[in-house]
Amino acid sequence: MPRLLAVGAFVAVLILVPSQSVAAQSAQGCQAGQTPQFTFGFADLKTQIGDAMGDPVTCEFADPNGTGDIQQRTTTGLAFWRKSTNTPTFTDGFDHWAETPNGWVTWTGASIDPPAANAYPDSIVQGFLSGCERSDPTNQRLVAACNCAIDRIQNTYTLADFLNIAANLLQQGNLPPDFTGVINDCVQQQFV
Repeated sequence: MPRLLAVGAFVAVLILVPSQSVAAQSAQGCQAGQTPQFTFGFADLKTQIGDAMGDPVTCEFADPNGTGDIQQRTTTGLAFWRKSTNTPTFTDGFDHWAETPNGWVTWTGASIDPPAANAYPDSIVQGFLSGCERSDPTNQRLVAACNCAIDRIQNTYTLADFLNIAANLLQQGNLPPDFTGVINDCVQQQFV
């Protein structure tokens, strides 16, 4: 009987506890025989950033939130490619590096996107955010969508273009389709 119990316990352990190689493989997100390495934009980031980026500890994997972004964990942080902006970025949690169409940029803080190339005065940004969040400023998804929208607007439109669009809205009551498309993309990203 003790031998039967020992065999039963051994079988239970084999069934309930995955082997280390299977657990490590799924934790890394790699295919069988594949080892973590930087490729494409992440390899370019590593070349630019150097040791601060660390070494890859996972293979590239899709963002679990379904954004279409690609992520890769490193020994010092996270590399990610933003589908919405086609921007490879690395962060150690506070410092950020990215390769943008305007070249290499670095910044610090909570924002995952690079600072806007066409940074607007704070009063205009805050005015946009206040209007955007007016219906429910406590709704975190709405706040995130509004912040996404103003960031993308600044990356897409010069201040002069933005002011012309705002003037046109006041005079004629409409927005250009590409402008509303930028906003709709951010809303869909947060609410769909």
